[in-house]
Amino acid sequence: MRFPGPTPRLIPAVVLVVPLALAVTACDDNSWNKLSPTAPQAPLPPGANLAGTWEGTVNWPQWDLSLCTGPAAAAFAQSESRVSGTLSDSSSCSGFREYRFEGVLAEGNLVGILTNVQGYAQDMSGRAESDSLTIHHSRGTLPRWDLRR
Repeated sequence: MRFPGPTPRLIPAVVLVVPLALAVTACDDNSWNKLSPTAPQAPLPPGANLAGTWEGTVNWPQWDLSLCTGPAAAAFAQSESRVSGTLSDSSSCSGFREYRFEGVLAEGNLVGILTNVQGYAQDMSGRAESDSLTIHHSRGTLPRWDLRR
């Protein structure tokens, strides 16, 4: 006698595939790559203008879980709270040399997107003082730029 409906072999496949497809669809919005720097347009505190050149170091995680530190530089332009610029890594730590940064600065807090030449983007955040700037991955992980005027 045959049972109406799917054969017993198909039931486990459907039970596994459908929830997995729903989970992937729900999480696949590429939000890590779509950060929109839309912080409020608050007045900048004195000394919180990033325009100009900066120098310092960059720290990158390596495949063997060690840390690679090398010289780095940055050049920024700023219009009100909007910040754009280029961060350069002159070490051999990351495999890339230049990154584009677009973001906003509000009350010394920097939020934006760092994009490499291949188009891979990372959410970044940081803190700006009058003569120092730290930029790191928004989840608190590496890479991390520590820069000074």
